[in-house]
Amino acid sequence: MVSTLSATDDGLEISKIGISREIVTALTKKGIINLFPNQRAILVPAMQGRDLIVRHKTGTGMTLAFGIHIMHQIVQYNEEHGRGRKVHVKPSIIGPLIVEHANGGKCIIFTQTTQDADGLAYALQKSFRCEPLHDDISQSQRERTLSSFTDGIVSVLVATDVAARGLDDPNVALVIHYEPPNFSEVFVHRCGHTGRAGKKGSVILMYSSQQWKDVKAYERQVGCIFTELPPIGVDYVPIMKRAI
Repeated sequence: MVSTLSATDDGLEISKIGISREIVTALTKKGIINLFPNQRAILVPAMQGRDLIVRHKTGTGMTLAFGIHIMHQIVQYNEEHGRGRKVHVKPSIIGPLIVEHANGGKCIIFTQTTQDADGLAYALQKSFRCEPLHDDISQSQRERTLSSFTDGIVSVLVATDVAARGLDDPNVALVIHYEPPNFSEVFVHRCGHTGRAGKKGSVILMYSSQQWKDVKAYERQVGCIFTELPPIGVDYVPIMKRAI
């Protein structure tokens, strides 16, 4: 529940409470500018780091207030630890990876954002039968894309994690992490899309120098060992491969 009341009302102008500009921009695009007073009563003390116990009726907007605070904390953590930072990779680097390591089979490329999925898919469509898959695409279009991928009409999917949850195709030869996910559980789920039904598969992980510790953490937590591949034209984008 949101309000577009003026800043002089009892609502709270989101852009003036100190949350990430990225979150403010995303909310503004959805028409969310001010909060209602009950949301203000939650968000302000939460931003101050105070512990809260709240009971409220469903539909009064409390989830949004808590969600803004949680997302703000995630953005801050990512900025401090190098996570979630976009890896600046030219699509021309992705193409050779698909050709060499998918061996003519299907490939799924996982991105962190819908913008990356759209941009990368658009660039790859010049050389591959490629489509994006994310939540900003209509349900009917997502179903058509998944069907085309299963049937082999589309050979490369560029997907976000949420959109790919319903994907179950045993013939994926290659998974590429356009950048590392924030959690090892997501990393495992992504990798699980290849090497199914007794078939071999490969996983390629692209990361920045700030994300090196995350890569080593994945190896420890998941029990896998990556092999570093030779750089492809861009020295500041290390690439690791793991056989499944």
